[in-house]
Amino acid sequence: MNSGAADSVGAGLMASLLWIGLATAAASDINQAPPVRYPSLRDAAAAVADFVPAGWRIERQARGDLNGDGRVDRALILHDDDPALRVRMPFDDSPPVDTNPRMLVVLFARTDGGFRCVLVNHTLIPRVENDRDNDPIDGVVASDFAIADGTLQIALGGFGAEIFQPAFTFRWIDGAFRLITYQSMAVHRMDGSTREVHVDYTTRRVELRQGTVSDDKDTVRHRRLPPGPLPTLQAIGDGFGFDPLAEDNDATD
Repeated sequence: MNSGAADSVGAGLMASLLWIGLATAAASDINQAPPVRYPSLRDAAAAVADFVPAGWRIERQARGDLNGDGRVDRALILHDDDPALRVRMPFDDSPPVDTNPRMLVVLFARTDGGFRCVLVNHTLIPRVENDRDNDPIDGVVASDFAIADGTLQIALGGFGAEIFQPAFTFRWIDGAFRLITYQSMAVHRMDGSTREVHVDYTTRRVELRQGTVSDDKDTVRHRRLPPGPLPTLQAIGDGFGFDPLAEDNDATD
């Protein structure tokens, strides 16, 4: 190779390395979604709309009696709508990624016809932070949000190496929403293996199922969680990251 050709190759290599470095740095930046400042909500108001901060919207709403007083309460998923939090991926012509956060809010109906706010949660519904995150409420895997039989029920849709859906059922007990059942279902996209976890916190019983999508020959195991209080919704954290077996004593029956 003559010196001119070598210089040309070297220049091209340097340009490629520079582009890769910039792309990596930019991709690293987008992994850190822009910071969010959550607004405060009113303690009480006459109408549901009065609890929605400026720039936010009601994405989901469920109705039903959650505290046993016979009145119709409300559960809301509020979604921020800040244009600055719709971020374009570097070196990518895809639509911007909406990193706007959500809040889970519960309003108890009052005797005067208004509402009081008893729950504001920022963590159970994970925030989308980059183009690899699946939207847990409005993504490719179905989600669910309901009030039924006096309980608050929410299921998140996850999509990655696995298609998965963690589902939580909460009941208002002793002044807090407490987890009474948890279940998750997951299917591995490459090998078709399946995994299910069912936890009844009122009895402390756990059922684990493993199998494949190609047959119905599941392996089933049972365990008991160690004694303990019912977890509160506020203590669970990220709904995708919650592991009900993290403190399991591994006792089987």
